[in-house]
Amino acid sequence: MKVQQPFTHNYLFTIKIYTMTIVGRITKDAVVNQLKDERTVVNFSLAINETYKPKEGEYVKVTTYCNCSYWISEKIAENLKKGALIEVTGRIYVTAYSELMVQPKPHSTAM
Repeated sequence: MKVQQPFTHNYLFTIKIYTMTIVGRITKDAVVNQLKDERTVVNFSLAINETYKPKEGEYVKVTTYCNCSYWISEKIAENLKKGALIEVTGRIYVTAYSELMVQPKPHSTAM
């Protein structure tokens, strides 16, 4: 069993959570990036809207943003335009940055 050390250094950690399917709208046109090793990746962001009503009160709208990367083909970027409603299935990773002896900062979710 590996014992986790207390926060003693600045570091970035990534945790693989699960595979999940989400539906959302694209926040801006997808961007195709080429890496140093000649691979290409399509990056885009989804906005996922949720509305709920507490027992007492008005409806509340919550928007969650999810950064996504598509590694199979760059041709998909032609269809990933701002405002398009899409369904995405993939592995989810949560990344957080922690400072020395301080609580973790807000994290980002990527798919």
